[in-house]
Amino acid sequence: YSSLGRVGDSVGVAKDKLRIILNPTGGSFGWSTNAGDVCLAAAAAVVTKMPIALSMSYEEHQHFSGKRCPSHSNGRVACDENGLLTAAEFDYGLDHGAYSWGGDDLMTKPARFAFFPYKVPNVAGLVRIANTNHNYGVAYRSYGSPQAYTLSEALMDMLAEKAGIDPFEFRWRNIARPGDTNINSYPFKQYPMEEMMEKMRPFYERAVREAKEHDMPELRRGVGLSWGGFNVSEGPTDSATVTLELNPDDTITKYDTWQDVGQGGDVGSLMVTLEALKPLGVTPDRIKLVQNDTKLCPDSGMSAASRSHYMNGNASIIAAEKLLDAMRKPDGTYRTYAEMVQEGIPTRHTGKYATIATPGLCRLDPNTGIGDPTPAFTYALNLAEVEVDTRTGKARVIRFTCVDEVGKVGNIDAVNGQAYGGISHSIGFALGETMTT
Repeated sequence: YSSLGRVGDSVGVAKDKLRIILNPTGGSFGWSTNAGDVCLAAAAAVVTKMPIALSMSYEEHQHFSGKRCPSHSNGRVACDENGLLTAAEFDYGLDHGAYSWGGDDLMTKPARFAFFPYKVPNVAGLVRIANTNHNYGVAYRSYGSPQAYTLSEALMDMLAEKAGIDPFEFRWRNIARPGDTNINSYPFKQYPMEEMMEKMRPFYERAVREAKEHDMPELRRGVGLSWGGFNVSEGPTDSATVTLELNPDDTITKYDTWQDVGQGGDVGSLMVTLEALKPLGVTPDRIKLVQNDTKLCPDSGMSAASRSHYMNGNASIIAAEKLLDAMRKPDGTYRTYAEMVQEGIPTRHTGKYATIATPGLCRLDPNTGIGDPTPAFTYALNLAEVEVDTRTGKARVIRFTCVDEVGKVGNIDAVNGQAYGGISHSIGFALGETMTT
């Protein structure tokens, strides 16, 4: 839906004259929220007045598609004699490429997720973004937070070493606990940190033990830890709308725009609908999904895994409550489609959820960094076991373990798929992409 206005502005066509049907595009993730390819196709259609197809080679696609923003960062962090953090300072510079769209949002992420989820009593930070002649920056997979952790988690390791404290123990001492605030001066929405570290502890201890046992001059072994996490929703003004319709065969059709751009939108939408309609006892075969079509479906907002699970899920609950109320008989049983039509009761109901339902949300102050824009967080604790050939410098990841807290799980296979995909992207970010130190 957000692409409709951008396409219309680009080619001079009124929004009500445009229709977008998004094909399942797989792992395009956040970069597909940019409408550049759609605008090119629309321009060609307007000029030729013919149906057109836009197809790119792999090399063309790599040059054209947006990328995760390169980052140059500096920082420092301090602790007291007990290893408790006392202060942190950071400075991020992000290269957003040739176009500015989305950069204002992206630069809020390092300002929120540097030193997440630790208790840091005093923080001074600066985030800057520049437009250059490089590939344009996009919202690719928890955009902005990998850049944040690349600095802050490295600093945590450096300070742990300087303080003579084990990296796991150092993090244990400094994770936020109930009542502690984040670097934006607001409480964390949840406090799963202790439980997550307790789950990770035996994996860490085994990894350290095995690293010492197998470490050799020609093949060195290392163990790395890092926290991670991201916000849920687009902020205080986010909203999502879905429609549920009871069909003549008593199946239910759901209309939404949770497009599958790599986050499992189809199974995600199905699972939140099944959960919302639990009183009916419906099974997956009785749910029909109509997605991706702006002519048929309401605006469910940006397709993003945790954001859509939360926003689309809440909208589905609202739509389901309306439908269930309409179907419910005085004796507590539920009407069929035929009975509802006979009684003149609508069979189609729409639900809209907005983050304004969460009291107290507010944008970050651009000068102070104080603010609380989103209603929830996700949390991840990562453990990497790596081997380095000292003769060639080649690094190999032997094992990777992740403990995460993502709220209520819709489909465990979909959640694990996101985790495995994120892990592979992280390994590529560290070992397969250009990094200057």
